[in-house]
Amino acid sequence: MLYKKYTVEVPLDLGNAIAKRVPETGYPSVRSYFIGLILYDLWCRRPHSLTLKVTQEPPAVRDGTIAQIGADYLAGKTGRLDASYFERYLKEIIDAEIGKHQADLEARQNAQAASAAGADQAIPPASAAPSRASETPAADRTDAKAAAGRKPKRKRKQ
Repeated sequence: MLYKKYTVEVPLDLGNAIAKRVPETGYPSVRSYFIGLILYDLWCRRPHSLTLKVTQEPPAVRDGTIAQIGADYLAGKTGRLDASYFERYLKEIIDAEIGKHQADLEARQNAQAASAAGADQAIPPASAAPSRASETPAADRTDAKAAAGRKPKRKRKQ
């Protein structure tokens, strides 16, 4: 059989959990474990609404959720087969992570908004700009070219 190579990096918290889980499942290697998971997923064709939500969270929330799930597995707190339990479990973890990082997320959003507002103020109104290049002093045109990354024209020697 031909194979297509994928290189996958997983967070350390999941890596530690995978190292413990693979022998429990009977798979001889992590590679065969991943193939088994993919085969099952392809056969079931179920939506990934719960785990997809985790990957779409802001990085701090996503990483905290992943760390908590890995820690819960290693502590023996996982293993229920009830999907509704998993949904509640994920919601509780995500909500807790959002709570931890809410202030940080709000500060980032405020900084982005302030930055965007500052950029709007830095642009002079069209009425303040000269309408033709000939109205702009030569020194200003040279500075503008330099700011745009272009070299100003050299003056010819006479």
